[in-house]
Amino acid sequence: MGPIKHIAASSVIAGGSFAVTHSPQIALSTFLIGFMIDIDHLFDYAIHLHQKSEKTLPSPKEFLGSRYLSYTGKTYIFFHSYELLIPIWLIAFFSHSIPWALWLSISFVAHLLMDQFANHPHYLSYFLTFRMKRNFNMSAICLDRSDKAIDLGPKRYDEGYSLRPFDLRVPGDALKDKVIYNIIRKTNGTGRKLLDLGCGMGHTASLLSNLVDVVGIDFSQEAMRIANKESNGAFLCGDAQALPFSDRSFNYVVAKDILEHVPNDHQVLDEILRVCKDGAMLLMYLPCELDGFNLSTESIVKKLTGYTLDAEVGHLRRYIPEQAKKMLQPRGFKNMKTWYFVHFSLGVASLLSVIGNRLISRGKGEGEQLVSGISLPFIKFVFKIFEFLGRIESAILKNLPGAGFFIQADVEKEGKIT
Repeated sequence: MGPIKHIAASSVIAGGSFAVTHSPQIALSTFLIGFMIDIDHLFDYAIHLHQKSEKTLPSPKEFLGSRYLSYTGKTYIFFHSYELLIPIWLIAFFSHSIPWALWLSISFVAHLLMDQFANHPHYLSYFLTFRMKRNFNMSAICLDRSDKAIDLGPKRYDEGYSLRPFDLRVPGDALKDKVIYNIIRKTNGTGRKLLDLGCGMGHTASLLSNLVDVVGIDFSQEAMRIANKESNGAFLCGDAQALPFSDRSFNYVVAKDILEHVPNDHQVLDEILRVCKDGAMLLMYLPCELDGFNLSTESIVKKLTGYTLDAEVGHLRRYIPEQAKKMLQPRGFKNMKTWYFVHFSLGVASLLSVIGNRLISRGKGEGEQLVSGISLPFIKFVFKIFEFLGRIESAILKNLPGAGFFIQADVEKEGKIT
């Protein structure tokens, strides 16, 4: 991560610390630590100059481009270590300087997270003990950059579902379910049928089964096995691009986090239209474009580091509301409404959950031990806090671009809504 971006992030955090504490000392400390920890690169560069067979003068271009790392095969970066938070908080405890430690920690952790997303090293690389255990060898610390290209076919999804605790819901997903539930609850769903497209383990379908007759479909066999065991509703394995249902079968279709995953999104919309009855309701949730003006954690991370969750979670594309409306309108969808969702708190929770999933699914050892060491009740408690904050943000910011958006529409096949 370049120094300019670190300085920019440190300035924002320092400004926030001053606005809250009115302390120039805390603001200055917060600003300095946010980028000054990079001075540890000077030590690594000095080691490189000492080990070079041909003694040369220091080169700013070589140093700033980090080219020297490939020569030494080592990376020490002693200040890039979460363990340094321990002495910071010990000093704060004995000197009664908790606000100082809090803002210092925020700036410090922000720097490490920015580097994590920009450089894609091993997930434990910014723990000094981890680097020491591997003798600071780069080959044991850094991942192959091709590791970012993740296979998200059925087997990959099956593995993810098999490792995920059923009763642990990511805050964003839990809130989406409640939004959909409240919309369906306001209609007369008695005796009506709902299709949950891309239903996963059946959480949404199970919640909605109190209101309507639910059928869930997903291409993951493992997800369907879990859904049939744990959730309420009827579930089957199938392809959203060729639905195994007859025409005009459903009064509602929920397509949450599905359209962006399939190769042919237009074919999925055609299939949705085919299985909808006249007057049916469609509820979709889609990921929003992060470029331009966007008030979401994911957009901020992308602008600062270039990193997005798309490759991790299998997004083939993102959308904007007007684009989605243009895809629906020619197919007979009417009365379209859109509103934005997932801004700051839910975005942070999504990033943390993706990192956690990667630790579990790829670590198979260290990562598994790290995550299993955190009690499930504690994670649920933290997620509930994010869910509470996300609910407030969503109510306030629903008209301002976030990481995703809902679109609600009615189906008109024969000239009128029934």
